[in-house]
Amino acid sequence: MWLGHIRSADTQVPSHTTATDERYFEMIARQFDVVIFDEADKAQQDLDMSGISQLRLSGYQTSFHQQIQQHFLQLLASGSNARLRNLDYAEFMIECVEFEKLNIALVTAIHRLSDELRRDFEGLLLTPLRLIGDWLSPRKLSGLNRMLEYLDTNARAKDALSYIWESTAVVAFQSRGAALPTPVAANDEWRRAADAFGVPLADVVKDAEELRQHLSEWLNVTNIRARLDAEQKVGRLLVPYLRGGDNIDTQMLVPLLIAVTFTVLCYRRLAFRLQMLTQEGLAPSIRVDERCSDNLLLATPENLLGSLSGVRFFTTKQSDGSEDRLLDIQLQYVVFSGAPRALMYHLHEWSQDENGKCDGPTVLLTSATSYLPSSPAYHINVLPSYLLHRPDVSEPTARSFYAFRPIEDRDSPQRQLLRFSGERSERTRIQNLQKMVTALLEGGPTKSTVANDCRNFDLRNSIPRKAAFIVNSYEQSERLKQFIDHRFDAWRGRVIAVVREIPESSGSHGYVTPGRVEALGDDSSWDILIFPMGALGRGTNVVFSEGPRRRDATLGTLYFLTRPHPSPEDLSLLVSLGAKATQDFNTRDLDDITELEALSRVRSDARSALYGRVGRLLRHPLYARSLDEKLFEPFTANIAVPLLQTIGRAMRNGCPAQCFFVDRSWAERSSRGEEDDNRSSILVQLREMLNKGVNSSDPREALLYRELYLPFLEPLMEIDGLLANTTEKYSEAPDSWGEIPLLDEELPF
Repeated sequence: MWLGHIRSADTQVPSHTTATDERYFEMIARQFDVVIFDEADKAQQDLDMSGISQLRLSGYQTSFHQQIQQHFLQLLASGSNARLRNLDYAEFMIECVEFEKLNIALVTAIHRLSDELRRDFEGLLLTPLRLIGDWLSPRKLSGLNRMLEYLDTNARAKDALSYIWESTAVVAFQSRGAALPTPVAANDEWRRAADAFGVPLADVVKDAEELRQHLSEWLNVTNIRARLDAEQKVGRLLVPYLRGGDNIDTQMLVPLLIAVTFTVLCYRRLAFRLQMLTQEGLAPSIRVDERCSDNLLLATPENLLGSLSGVRFFTTKQSDGSEDRLLDIQLQYVVFSGAPRALMYHLHEWSQDENGKCDGPTVLLTSATSYLPSSPAYHINVLPSYLLHRPDVSEPTARSFYAFRPIEDRDSPQRQLLRFSGERSERTRIQNLQKMVTALLEGGPTKSTVANDCRNFDLRNSIPRKAAFIVNSYEQSERLKQFIDHRFDAWRGRVIAVVREIPESSGSHGYVTPGRVEALGDDSSWDILIFPMGALGRGTNVVFSEGPRRRDATLGTLYFLTRPHPSPEDLSLLVSLGAKATQDFNTRDLDDITELEALSRVRSDARSALYGRVGRLLRHPLYARSLDEKLFEPFTANIAVPLLQTIGRAMRNGCPAQCFFVDRSWAERSSRGEEDDNRSSILVQLREMLNKGVNSSDPREALLYRELYLPFLEPLMEIDGLLANTTEKYSEAPDSWGEIPLLDEELPF
């Protein structure tokens, strides 16, 4: 029996328990008979995110840069230098110093950007090829099919410049100015580059060699003036090849291009050498990479996105607060490595018997939100074999009720409605949260809006259900609790906040960690629970455990004070789209393709189609308002699953739920008395998505949507305060099951 989180299955089996060098998932595939992936959709998302590495490179408290200083450079400075007698260790220390130098160069280049360029680049995955292709090289003249782009002279010039830059930079990084032979004249790639530029090959070779010398000079300089001089030389050399020639933007982007290129190369070399020293016991283990193991990557398909890697930066106000205009820079290094979700779909095929037949374990995937085709993160791409239906459910005394209920800002002369999501200032966001809570709690536990809402909803056997304030983070949960304790004496002992860790300064009263939430079900001392969406994990049930309402959900009224929105630097949408495209390609029938070249073209086309879809996510930070229609639907679907799971906490044992969407950004147009559509409101998009599913022409799909999502769709269709037209209303459920669409010989029901 194996019981554990999906990520723990990708850990090493202790060497003292086995003679085999393997991970747990390999042992499970080889020895186990049955494997159940419970909450399979969440397991799939966790596997997807394990396929990328998001390393905090510099500018954070626990960054790679900070750990290098703490574990190596500071020890060296304090006199702990005996290991320098080992030449490999000494070489590593020199590279640590160079890593610091390149970090300074990169941060300096970012600070030297204009405000407009810095805003454009913030959050983007910066790679040398992107800077060359999107910002420095000539624009494409056409929108031709990728197979025909060789006809586009600008596109060929861009590819040629990218090739020359990458080749030259790698040589410069390795040689540092040492005299090298010039074998490029015999290289077909260089000949094609010369043809693309329309210049003789000898001139391209001469410029490339001069570029290598300037880059080596940039790497070897000992002062900032010499570095600026080297950057100007590189810029002047590239002018004939760059879009717009020698303009102000180019003068700012060339230093950024150089710094990004060499920072990435230096980190890769440093991380590899650190790994070697750790294995030899000469260096402490530093968590360099948070992605899944190489074993899992080798056992699953390569991501269609490829081994994409680059640097991202984010700006924050200066940490000491001395000058508001000054910004600190935070650096991340991101690597897309694979598509580990394939583990769930191919575990049963892992091993073979002596006859060559699959002899892996039987795999069962289970979840209540695993069928939502619009969601690339959570949709399980296998038609369910079984559907569990709760029998003999008594009709509840109340129906679920949803309302869009934004709150007026009393301090605004225009009486604007309060908004959290979309406000750029953190101070404004917190103030608006506090104003929302003030409006809901004024009047105390007997006369406030919250008290009236709970008193008038699903009151059975004189036992009321409780309320919840849903926010975006544990920090917001803690701050709201502190605000309520300070502002509302009558509520101080009636509100509990779910936090990651119990605050030491506040004692334990009024705070609870996620693992202890279930114990609150029968506790009558509280009325309101504050928690961030997702904090009440799947399978976490706050219910009455005894009495006439046994097993009923304790929570009944939910106030969504914020509209969930990933942070601008969040990569989950991009990762899930890449993983889904990889899975779709991996399951395609390619038996009719008999030539490797033809197979390569099919894969290239699939990859091009993926990049065509996710290009905006690679080029811009994640903001809902900037997404086009083909991205907004999967964006909404990915948010919908944790939203529905949260509402489901208030629907245990078939109970109705009362939900109030308080943040104005849930439906901006409705807040102004205008009509929302599926692009302006996540609520409208979700409603149309589910409505389309229950009206599907495929009877199996319609049944699945009805059974899984009809309890949510019915109140969504009648949501109070939301101004939007719905083109098609869901059809009523049949009187009886009749012919079960899922029932056939291959799919037992």
